[in-house]
Amino acid sequence: MPASNGNSDDASESSVLERRYDEQTAASVAVVETVAAAEGVDPTAIEDEYGATLLDSVDPKALDTLVGDGDGGGTVAVEFVFLEYRIRVDDAGRIRIFDDDR
Repeated sequence: MPASNGNSDDASESSVLERRYDEQTAASVAVVETVAAAEGVDPTAIEDEYGATLLDSVDPKALDTLVGDGDGGGTVAVEFVFLEYRIRVDDAGRIRIFDDDR
C-alpha cells in the first residue's frame, strides 16, 4: 500500500466519483460505499457481486490509521486498486476513484 505526501498532481486526471469521509464514517467504509455507488450496487453486495472485499486490496485498519478521520491537511494520501478502480484517499477527508484502465 503505497503512501505518499499527498502532493501528487491529479488535476489532469478525471475521477469517476469523489466523496468525502469524516469522523462519523471510517475511510475504509466510505471507500466501499463510494465504489458501490460507482458500480450502482449496494455496498453490502460488493463481495457477493464481485467476489472481492476491500481487504483483498488494502488493510482497512491500516488505511483508517494512515488517513485518520479526515481532518488532516491533505499531506498523506494512500492509493490502491480495488475492483479495477484506482482509489486515492487522503487525510483531508477526500476519496477519489478513477477508472483510467477500464
